[in-house]
Amino acid sequence: MKKSILISLIFFPIFLFSQAEYGVIGGINNSRLTDGFLKDFETENSFGGLHLGAFMELNLSDKISFYPKILFSQQGDRKKTETQYRFNAPTQIDYKLTYINIPLNIKFFSKPYLFVGPQIGLLINTKKENMDLGDIDSFDYGINLGIGYEFNNFSLETNIYQGNNTLINVYDSALPNPVKRKLTNAVIQISLKYKI
Repeated sequence: MKKSILISLIFFPIFLFSQAEYGVIGGINNSRLTDGFLKDFETENSFGGLHLGAFMELNLSDKISFYPKILFSQQGDRKKTETQYRFNAPTQIDYKLTYINIPLNIKFFSKPYLFVGPQIGLLINTKKENMDLGDIDSFDYGINLGIGYEFNNFSLETNIYQGNNTLINVYDSALPNPVKRKLTNAVIQISLKYKI
């Protein structure tokens, strides 16, 4: 009895993942360091980051799937202009950040489909432009929400990611009582994926 339970525990995950579908995904990022939910998020000149990786889809029912990804992702504030200031504090932190992200999404429906879930990210590179305001936290986490449409083995999707972990603190030092701005990642992604 114990042996049969042990064998089941070993082979059940293998059986599950053998039923999964896999593919590759890539696209563009519009990213920004923000101090609130997409607060001060600007689209002008912010494009320039890319993401590339792989995904898995494991059907849990006819309309629900487990939909994790692993992505190389270029984020941060990638505007090409000089650093701007408000109250003697920068409104644009020109840090170009590179992450390995792991979104752990649940996917609903198929044409179109919705997905939502947590995401964790590991910072693998930081390039500081114009000025150094301190080191960025190497770990990021937050929530993603997106929509997509499937056609044959391809899908086109877009999603919004908002980080919840404070990456860096910046002070509005000109105010009578300096205000700490807690900056987090915000990213809009447009992706094309191919199911192998």
